[in-house]
Amino acid sequence: MAGRDYGVLVAAKPDPAALGPVLDAVFAVGEGAVEVGLEGTADGWRWDTPVQCGITWFEPGDISCQLLLYAGPAVPDPPSDEAVGRALARGLGTAVLTDHPATPWLYRVFTPGGESTWAAIEDADGIDAPALRVTATQARVDAFPDAAVRGLPEAVRSVPFAPRAPTPACGAGPT
Repeated sequence: MAGRDYGVLVAAKPDPAALGPVLDAVFAVGEGAVEVGLEGTADGWRWDTPVQCGITWFEPGDISCQLLLYAGPAVPDPPSDEAVGRALARGLGTAVLTDHPATPWLYRVFTPGGESTWAAIEDADGIDAPALRVTATQARVDAFPDAAVRGLPEAVRSVPFAPRAPTPACGAGPT
């Protein structure tokens, strides 16, 4: 069985030391089974841990960092993107965003209180590092006070819905 990748954006700057215990619980791999470090560096990493978490820090903006997570083959039942987003938001006490495969500017937002909504993100002009700005959300999110609150039709169009149960034609109810 191959591993699974996750891409997560975090609003407020997390303490890297706090990430390990939160991710240990999310992936149910036991204490100390997650390696956390700067993305793009190889020195000092424990490559044999079941879960790897690389951090990319951003310039000041609405998003502090990106977490690139990898759950290796030793993780028997990797959680869904939603489960990871919700657990990280709750555990870190800040908004967490997971990407949307069909639209690169659209992200699902999870809040520490358990709510979720959609957000549109764009690149801000980061000088030395990338900077991201949340331009709109479908519902108010405290972490993004400057974002417009409006409908995001592309979010609605892209969400798969379960088929509806057939309904009787008008006037064809029980007699």
